[in-house]
Amino acid sequence: MLNNSPHVVRSIKKDLLMWLLLPLCSLCVISTAVAYMLASSFANDAYDRNLINTADSIAARVRVGSNGTFVIDLPPPAQAILRHTHSDDRLYYQVLTPDLVRLAGDALPTQRSHLDSVIPRLRYARFNGETLRVARIRIPLEQKPDQIILVQAAESLKGRTDLTHQILVSILLPQILLVVFGAIAVSFGVRKGLAPLGDLTSAVVERSKSDLHPLDDAIAPLEAQPLANAINDLLGRLRADLESQRRFVANAAHQLRTPLAGVKTYVEIMQRSQTASDNSKNLLTQIDKGIDRMSHLVNRLLALAKADPHAIFAFTEVDLNLIASEATSELIGQALENQIELGLGPATAPAIIKGDPSNLKELVTNLVENAIIYTPAGGSVFVSVVSGDGISLVVQDTGPGIPAEEREQVFERFYRILGTQVDGSGLGLAIVKEIAATHDARVCLEDGEGDTGTKAIVKFPVLLKNHGPAKKEEEHHDNSLAQKRLQT
Repeated sequence: MLNNSPHVVRSIKKDLLMWLLLPLCSLCVISTAVAYMLASSFANDAYDRNLINTADSIAARVRVGSNGTFVIDLPPPAQAILRHTHSDDRLYYQVLTPDLVRLAGDALPTQRSHLDSVIPRLRYARFNGETLRVARIRIPLEQKPDQIILVQAAESLKGRTDLTHQILVSILLPQILLVVFGAIAVSFGVRKGLAPLGDLTSAVVERSKSDLHPLDDAIAPLEAQPLANAINDLLGRLRADLESQRRFVANAAHQLRTPLAGVKTYVEIMQRSQTASDNSKNLLTQIDKGIDRMSHLVNRLLALAKADPHAIFAFTEVDLNLIASEATSELIGQALENQIELGLGPATAPAIIKGDPSNLKELVTNLVENAIIYTPAGGSVFVSVVSGDGISLVVQDTGPGIPAEEREQVFERFYRILGTQVDGSGLGLAIVKEIAATHDARVCLEDGEGDTGTKAIVKFPVLLKNHGPAKKEEEHHDNSLAQKRLQT
């Protein structure tokens, strides 16, 4: 059963950030909750002790009068001091007999449990519509130790709540800063830690498709070494397969040349024979043309094998003007036969590049021959070498042109544009591209002048912008051919 669900691309960076930041945030939440409980406990303990001390201070003010009644020595100034708080809390007090008879103070709610406990009792109660914290103590009077009183002191919760919040903020703010700076540090660390993977990716992406040499082990970190080794192993196997294919093509082409040459010789002998009939001679002529096409294909296969981008050449400094002149001169006969005007632009300055002269000549030959083949009779092909910001070989024809959508495909081996009635191997431009790749050159196809025909441009990397004045002999050689236009 096919799985049509979209493929989710995982990110190592996101995974690392999640697994590092999630525990950090969880720890922050847990520590905040614990800090809140501790802050609340600390605030309650501090305020409870103060509330018990207040109740004890009130109890110290209780006296027994001369008539045996209880007297609370709390004048208004003392009550004002007692009720004053720094947090605007309201303070209440109450003095009771053991029988819960209120002797003085506010009508606070009472609790009948644990009346005989000598330990201060603390609880929450509702009074006048608000929640209070109530402390109750049981103490004997100083004058009459046998007399017991109960004193309750109560206050609202605003002060302790504010203190809890202050403690919580003082703990939470550093926690938040810790998470923020921790996230920044983790993100920076993950990015720096994954940087070698980016270097490894760049080393692969920036390579040309013809560069199958192993990756440098120093690029990949220890954890990515297995990946780098796997890529190198793949490149090695691919390089071996391509080398095997190149050897096969070269060997097959070499093996085909000898029998083809022999068959062509026999055909020529039979054509000269006086006993051959006209019908036989016509057949022999067709066979001879077929042999020429096969020989042409074999030569192209040999050139393609020779242009292998993985082969090592002894590059030298050469003048592209001389190579273009020599290759174009050898194609004058073919241009005459096809009734094509062939011209070469004059060399205004040396075009010095670094390359293999034999391969460069093969490149020029294939471009010019391809233009001659596909240009109809009466057309023209013009070759020029342009020196400026760079050095370019330009071959322009007046043929039917190449559609824009097929300009990349024509460089594929054996690709032929449909509708052309021209005999060709489909290898010419493939050879051009392979040779250009070995010279770090770039090939592109454009519309010709006036949207007529095709302009093929090979742009070479610049070696020297100015290589000194051109020799007169070279200029004369180039100009003589450029000015000699061949017309039928």
